[in-house]
This record gives sequence, C-alpha cells and structure tokens, in this order.
Amino acid sequence: MDYISRSTRNKKETKNIGRGVFVVVASLTMILFVVLSIANKGCSCGLLSSIFGNDKQKENERISEAISQQEDNLASASPSATPFKSGSDQLKLEQRVYYILQMGQYTDPKQANEQSVLIRPMGAAGYVYADDSVKRVFAAIYTEEKDLQKVLEQVRTDGYEASAFLLTSDELVIDVVGDTAQNANIIDAISMSVEIQDQLAEIALNFDKGELSATQCKNRISGLHERLNTALDKITLNSTDNIKKITEYLSDQCEILSTFRTIDDTISEGEISSAVKQLQIRTIIRYIDFIRNIDTSEPSKES
Repeated sequence: MDYISRSTRNKKETKNIGRGVFVVVASLTMILFVVLSIANKGCSCGLLSSIFGNDKQKENERISEAISQQEDNLASASPSATPFKSGSDQLKLEQRVYYILQMGQYTDPKQANEQSVLIRPMGAAGYVYADDSVKRVFAAIYTEEKDLQKVLEQVRTDGYEASAFLLTSDELVIDVVGDTAQNANIIDAISMSVEIQDQLAEIALNFDKGELSATQCKNRISGLHERLNTALDKITLNSTDNIKKITEYLSDQCEILSTFRTIDDTISEGEISSAVKQLQIRTIIRYIDFIRNIDTSEPSKES
C-alpha cells in the first residue's frame, strides 16, 4: 500500500492508496487533529466511537512502513512542539508535516466540486486542492501518522475506501533586522497564525463531541480573528518584500477566519463541522504557500 506525498519545495508523489467516498471519523488525540462527523448505515451525524472492528494489523504495518519510508527522505519529519525559535535577528520556522485524508481525486474540476458539495453535510471539509492537473478533495488534516492509520482502519471497517496525501512545509529561516519591537511583533503574529491551525482542530473536535454549540464555535473563531488582527496591526509596514509578504499572509489569514461569521446557525451539525474543518485546511494551505514564497536571501530589514 503506497502513500502519496508532496513537499512545498520538492514535490514527491507516489501511487494513490485508493479512491472512493471517504467518511471521516473522530480522532481521539487531544489537539491538532481534525474530526469529521459522518453518517453511516443509518446513523445520524455525530462523533463516532473508536471501535475499529476487525483487526487489520498487517495492513496497518504496511501503511506505517510506507509512511516512515517517505518521512526518512525529509530533513525533519516531526514538527516541533514550539514551531518558532528566534535568535537575535532570525525567525526560524520549523518544518511541519500534515497527513491529509481525501475523498477522491479528479481531473475534471466539475466532478471534484460535485464531490465536495456531496460530502460536506457528513462533516467532511470538502476542500478542493489543485495539485497540478489533479483536483483532490480533502476531508481532514492530521499531524501524526498513527491518527491517519486509525481513520483509514475505521473507514475500511465501515466498507469505504479512503485515500491519503502528505503535505509538508519546509523549514525556513529569515533574518529580521531592525527595531526590536517590530521583530517581536512579527514573531508573535506568525506564531499565533500557526497556533490557530491547532485551535481550529480543537474547536472542530469539541463541536463534534457536543461540547460546543454553533454559536459558541462562531464566538471562539471570532475571538481568534480578533487576536490575529490585533497582532497584525502592531506590525509596521516597510519597503522590503518579505515584510509585505508577511503582512499579506496575515491579512489573508484574518480574512479566512472572518468568513465564519456569515455561517448560518440553523444549518445542520454536519455542515457546521465541515465549515470549521475547511477553515483549518484553508489556513494551513495559505501557510504552506507563504513558506514557499518567502525570500530567504532577503533580510526583513526596516528601511
């Protein structure tokens, strides 16, 4: 069983694990893991238990071995618990690895969009990711291989096929030379933007467990937006390309978070769960794009 992977700088791709309809189940880890509520065999949308049915130990071992082999080719496969470290004039962004569950891949954008709309009421994100000529429909993102395995096992037990995809953000070091307060504001804002990815995963998990209402989800996400927007306002724009890219990235993340305000509280629980997961995926994709496009040769120096 092969595993698909792609680096943001050096694209690495193998065969698909499989195609088909994917129904997401809840991850039992604490934070950082996306949970999808699914409707299966007449069950209503909600958090499924972690009963995995028949044991498929050999299949799990093959999945683990394939993923481990892919990760051996990465300079640093495990993201640090603290993703940002600062020196006197440097901002260091550790590599992050994202294990993605997808519900299909298509060369026809129309088919991908139809699949996205179809699975959102189940609690899946339904995010369509353009990977060259292939349109991948993402359902959820995990940060550990063991949680991906757990979901794959549950999906197969329920009679569905699931595909897996790997995204990574490269380690990045940029020089930030200038006012000490400006440097601190940049570090704080970017660090906060990464923490928000994890907090969105926690919000989705708590909603699927019935611990948060739709209104509470909206209030918490609104709070994340306000915090990030406040951090962005503290950064002084200057003429360097990197500072411009940093502020554009943070502005985009604020805009992504603000879209949840328009969510109707009366829509189904599955659609609300889907919306939260889609927010998380969108913030991650934008973060990866930011890392790919930043210029490591240019100091982010105040003029």
